Amino acid sequence: MLEVMLRDESEGVDASALDAAVHALTAAASALGVGPSEVSVLLVDDDAMRSLNARWRGIDAPTDVLAFAQADEEGGQDSVLGDIVVSVGTARAQAAAMGHPFETELVVLLVHGLCHLLGFDHDEPGAADEMVGAELRALAAVGAPGEASLVARARLADGWGGA
Repeated sequence: MLEVMLRDESEGVDASALDAAVHALTAAASALGVGPSEVSVLLVDDDAMRSLNARWRGIDAPTDVLAFAQADEEGGQDSVLGDIVVSVGTARAQAAAMGHPFETELVVLLVHGLCHLLGFDHDEPGAADEMVGAELRALAAVGAPGEASLVARARLADGWGGA
């Protein structure tokens, strides 16, 4: 079972949404075959996310989600998967643009971050296909619509075609 340590520094998310997000992340991890492990989730505002994105990716702009995987010395997964950081402001804007509730967008972003912690990536089309599959499996397990896959949405926006 996945243990989730969640901290809301944005102070903008109600307790029921936080509980639902933790439950969804745990169910998503189970669907992806994650054994006993832990992950830290940090919810921040756009300014804090912009600082993190500039520091770790060299991009001086906020983003929706960042994932920082922790691997053991042999390169495998440790019992601590890593950290997921979500920008609440960006998540709210994306939810409005997608026409679904903020809570759904939060789950989509957490699933995306979890997939990164598990080694999935979307830089190349083949890898993106694998990540879309993982996202869709995880989202199906939590009852979120399949079209909510973050990688699939990005592929459509970028003109890559269907997921």
